[in-house]
Amino acid sequence: MLFGIVVLKWDFSLELLYHIVIVGGQQVQIVNGTPVLNQGAKQWCEGAANIDVLSSEYCEFELYFRQDVALALSVEATNIDVLFVKPSGEDGVIVSFRFIPPPSLLTYDTQWVQTRARDLVKLVSAIMGRHFILLHYRILTS
Repeated sequence: MLFGIVVLKWDFSLELLYHIVIVGGQQVQIVNGTPVLNQGAKQWCEGAANIDVLSSEYCEFELYFRQDVALALSVEATNIDVLFVKPSGEDGVIVSFRFIPPPSLLTYDTQWVQTRARDLVKLVSAIMGRHFILLHYRILTS
């Protein structure tokens, strides 16, 4: 079972060309016949004291994914939460993640999230071209 809820306009997905076993190793779970990694929604790597957990393939992937997206968008890695990873074709995965805006005094800044989303689309467009985004990288918004 996949855990979590969808937050409209805050949740996004990127398709990456990695096999799910490379991303998750032995943490890959089979749900209704489909391999999934649901550790992000469970915050499996967050605050883990067990070195086996922190050095797992999944936690390593999540750390690097968050750092790469944060660096590309000039935000902190703590502003990105990986929710889950599921397969896309034979050698790809879809990584679903959420932008977590820095808290203001009374509410979360939705404009911050929308700006990051636009920046992500521009960045992938510049690197891969619009046609590639539509066919291979698919930035999905809820």
